[in-house]
Amino acid sequence: MAAEKTVFWGSVDFPPVYIQEGKLKNQGIMDHIVQELTNRIPSYNHEHLPVSLSRLMEEFKSGRQVCFAGLFKTAEREKFIAFSDPISTLSPNVLITSSLQSEKLSPYLNANNHIDLEHLLESNTLKLEVMAERSYGQAIDKLIKSNNGAYKEKITVRKGLPKSGLLIKQIAYGRIQATLGHVTENYYQAVQQGLEKQVLFYPIQGNHEGPKMYVGCSKGLWSRDFMPNLNAAISSIGDDGSFQRSRNRWLPENLKE
Repeated sequence: MAAEKTVFWGSVDFPPVYIQEGKLKNQGIMDHIVQELTNRIPSYNHEHLPVSLSRLMEEFKSGRQVCFAGLFKTAEREKFIAFSDPISTLSPNVLITSSLQSEKLSPYLNANNHIDLEHLLESNTLKLEVMAERSYGQAIDKLIKSNNGAYKEKITVRKGLPKSGLLIKQIAYGRIQATLGHVTENYYQAVQQGLEKQVLFYPIQGNHEGPKMYVGCSKGLWSRDFMPNLNAAISSIGDDGSFQRSRNRWLPENLKE
């Protein structure tokens, strides 16, 4: 197939979104989505391009025929990246804690088993550790910073938390009582360490879906021709539930859809 009909699909090492090593190599959420998309666009040749995120941005700017599934759209990126229709939304942050805390938390669960974080923080049930300068979503950020530090004794703000693998281990054994984070990456770490039954993930009441995610492709005449094919493929996998099936693999049972 001619070079002008070849698309390079970038992937970064960020399990379980993209998995580049080990027994689960190429079985990440977006690994599967890229495979589903490329299967639906047989008129193009598709090549994989493992890169760092900084290198990926350089590839976009160079004009190379590269695409990446799972980008957030920003005004700056739109200067050199053509964005597809949305492929999904980022799951909102959840409360992550040890199964040792389950009985203590039951009074703060609503009918949908979402945690009422405000009432939880008003109690002395547990201490929450969060990362400084990180946004956990508008509703949660407002709650953490509300009332001139009314929850100061219940929230520890750290400049850095342990890497996700170590963080999950510390939560499982109760060394950290609770934190906030994205479910897929933290559940992946729990599964990798055999701790998935010792760590609980609770959706947070009032914390809705995160920002939309897109496929981004370098701008050029080629992407104008390619984008209608890509958007048709995205519509197809949206209709048949491919994305949700891929994500469900890395969700605990209580959060699967």
